Amino acid sequence: MSSMERKKVNGSCHCGFIKYTAIIKINPETGDIKPANRCNCSFCRKMSTTNHHLDGPQDFELISPASADEVATYSGEVKTCPRRFCSKCGVHVWMEGYYEYAGTKHELNVINLATIDQPQEGVDLSKVKPTYSNMLNGQPGPPGDVPFPHGMI
Repeated sequence: MSSMERKKVNGSCHCGFIKYTAIIKINPETGDIKPANRCNCSFCRKMSTTNHHLDGPQDFELISPASADEVATYSGEVKTCPRRFCSKCGVHVWMEGYYEYAGTKHELNVINLATIDQPQEGVDLSKVKPTYSNMLNGQPGPPGDVPFPHGMI
C-alpha cells in the first residue's frame, strides 16, 4: 500500500477570474486525495462542496486576482472562517480561518476539490473517495464512510 504524496496542482473558478496553485495529498497508486470530506452543514450541502484540508496556508497560493481582497467572501454562521468565491461566476473556491469547538481552536485551510483543474496530469477527481462529516448541528465528530442524515453522496 502506498503512502500519500504531496502534489502541486492548479485550480480555478469556472470563469477563470480566480486561479490558484495548491499542494494536495494524493495516493499515487490509487489517485485518491485525502482528506476529501463532504459535510452535511447547510453551506456545504447547498453548494455541494467536497473539501480538501491543506496542511496550512503555505500550501495555497492565489495566482489571480492579485489579492484575496478582490475575491468575494461569505461567512455564514462561522464568522472567523470566510468562504471565498468568485463574484463573477459564483463558484466557491476556498476558505481559510478557524472555528472553535469544545474550547479548542481549529485552523482551516480548505479548497473545494471541484475547483482543481481537469484534466491535469496525475490528478483524476473520479478517483476521490470522500469521507463524510456530521456538522449539520455543529457537532463535529469522527468522519464516516457514508453520508450522515441530510447529507449527500
